[in-house]
Amino acid sequence: MEGSSKDPGILPRSLDVIFNSIGQNLTTRILREDSQRNVYVYGGVEVEVKSADEALDVFCAGQKRRRIGQTALNVESSRSHCVFTIRLVRTGYDTKYDEAVQDKESVVISHLCLVDLAGSERTSRSGTQGNRLKEASNINNSLMNLRKCIKALRDIQTYGSKSRGTTTTPVGHTRVVPYRDARLTYLFKNFFEGDGRVAMLVCIQQAPEEYEETMVRV
Repeated sequence: MEGSSKDPGILPRSLDVIFNSIGQNLTTRILREDSQRNVYVYGGVEVEVKSADEALDVFCAGQKRRRIGQTALNVESSRSHCVFTIRLVRTGYDTKYDEAVQDKESVVISHLCLVDLAGSERTSRSGTQGNRLKEASNINNSLMNLRKCIKALRDIQTYGSKSRGTTTTPVGHTRVVPYRDARLTYLFKNFFEGDGRVAMLVCIQQAPEEYEETMVRV
């Protein structure tokens, strides 16, 4: 299986093929729902880690594949969203046999998703053209849909809802939370509903000339 350093076996050869193909595949990922209606990235790679250092190594490997480009406002402007999801699986421990309890009912699964959103810049100021302009349009559309989802959820809190994902305004109109209008919001649908919790940090500049950009973000 392992072979030698001079003549690798089938195992290291297979791993090289798999991870090399992963590194070359930058195509758009498909989002799907499992039997519990949890949204996940189809074809995504889940890596088991046993320490904070191992988790950080995985993050850094993914960060190297992130799209970064130069604009008139930023030398290293992020041209893609960065999503780092940690799935924590907890279960009971059998001290007698020194092993984890193999009981599905005792398993508790939690998710922590850290997201660095791509920069939102007005194209008139950033000077983007060609492919950069297309990227900026896609970024702004996904961020705009995030705003729409947050507004719809706020309406649910204000007016109540008839069913999951909808809200009825005082005039009788039903608003649907548009998660599916963008992959960004669809991926995080479960964090906005049920027991999910969301916190947002916004980076702004204090310069007076950035006032309008700041107000757009907040």
